Amino acid sequence: GLGLVFWLIAARLFEQGEVGVAAGVVAAMMLCTQLGLLGLGSAVIALYPAHRRHPAPLLDSAMTLAALSALLASAGFLLLAGGVFSQLDVAASTPAYAGLFVAASVLGTLGIVFDQTATALRRGDQALARNVVFGVAAVAALAAAATLLPGTGSAQIFMPWALAGVAAFAVGAWQLRRALGRYRLRPRLDRRMVRELRGVALRNHLLTVAERSPGLVLPILVTELLSPAANASWYGAWMMAWVIFIVPIQVGLTLFSELAHEPDSCARAVRGGIRTSLAIGTAGALVVAAAAALLLSLLGPSYAEAGATPL
Repeated sequence: GLGLVFWLIAARLFEQGEVGVAAGVVAAMMLCTQLGLLGLGSAVIALYPAHRRHPAPLLDSAMTLAALSALLASAGFLLLAGGVFSQLDVAASTPAYAGLFVAASVLGTLGIVFDQTATALRRGDQALARNVVFGVAAVAALAAAATLLPGTGSAQIFMPWALAGVAAFAVGAWQLRRALGRYRLRPRLDRRMVRELRGVALRNHLLTVAERSPGLVLPILVTELLSPAANASWYGAWMMAWVIFIVPIQVGLTLFSELAHEPDSCARAVRGGIRTSLAIGTAGALVVAAAAALLLSLLGPSYAEAGATPL
C-alpha cells in the first residue's frame, strides 16, 4: 500500500517517461532479489522448527548466502543492461546509480528473508512493522530527493529504494535480536547448514521464480520494446493489482510455516488458507476493478486512460 503511495507521488512530481524508466529499474531490482533469494526464505520457514533452540547457524548462513547471491544477480543485470539495453542502461550509466542498484538488490533480498523468518517465528507483526518503516522511509526520501536533487531523473526516484532498504535492514536485525534472546546477525557460512538449506531451498526457488518472474520481466520488456511512458502506465496498474496479489501470497507463506510447525494439520490449514485468500482477495479485486479509473486517475489522466482496462 505504501508502495502505491510512493508511485502516486512519483507520478505527480516527475515526467511520465522518467517514472517509466525508474519503474523498469525497480522491476529489474525486484527480479534480482527473487533470483538472489535462492529459496532461502522458504528454507528458513521449513527448517526453523528443527533449529529453534539454536537458530544462529541457520539464520546467519541463510542471510549470508542470500546477500552473496543477490550481489551476483545484480552485477549480472548491470552487465546486461550496459551492453544490451537502450533504456534501462541508465542503471549502469554511473558508478553511483550502479551502486544504488546493487545495494537495493542486496537489501531487498535480505528484507524478504527477514519477512519469511518473521513468518517462521509466527511474528507477522515484525514483518508489518519493518515494511511500514520501509514504505514511510521510501516516501520521505522521494520527497527529499525531488526537493534537494533536481534534474537527476530516474535516479531521484530509484534512490529512495536503497535508502529505505538500509532503514528496514536495521529494524529487521534489531527485531531478530529481541525475538531470539539477543541474537546478533553476523556474516558466516556454516558448511553443514548450507547443505541443509540447499536441499530445501532450490526446489522452492524454482517454483517461486516460475511464478514471480513474468510479472517482473514484463516491465523491463515494456520499457525496452515499447516506451518508458507505456511502462509507467502499466506499472501503475500492476502496483494496484499487487496490493491484492500479496494477500494469497502471504496466506500461502503462513500456511507453509504452520505446516512446518504442525504437519498433521494439513487438510484443515489448507482449507482455511484457501477460504481466507478467496474471501479477502476476491473482495479486494472487485473493489479495485470497480474503481480502476478513479484509482489510476490519482496518478494522472494518461495513467487512467491507458491502464484502467487492464487493471
